[in-house]
Amino acid sequence: MEDIGLVVTLCREERCPFIPGEYKKLSWPLPDPAAAPDDEIMEAFRAARDELLRRLTPMLKEWQA
Repeated sequence: MEDIGLVVTLCREERCPFIPGEYKKLSWPLPDPAAAPDDEIMEAFRAARDELLRRLTPMLKEWQA
């Protein structure tokens, strides 16, 4: 685990796991899409995906520069 540079946790109500070591940590508490009602679950997963892409895309562009 010595190669970890960044950990992004998505925990909201639940307790996030502990990962030992030195690294940058970001906390993005998103709703758990698996907890959505059955008739809304696909939309909940799509919303989570879209939010992650919105947040990750600028970071990835920055790292590639």
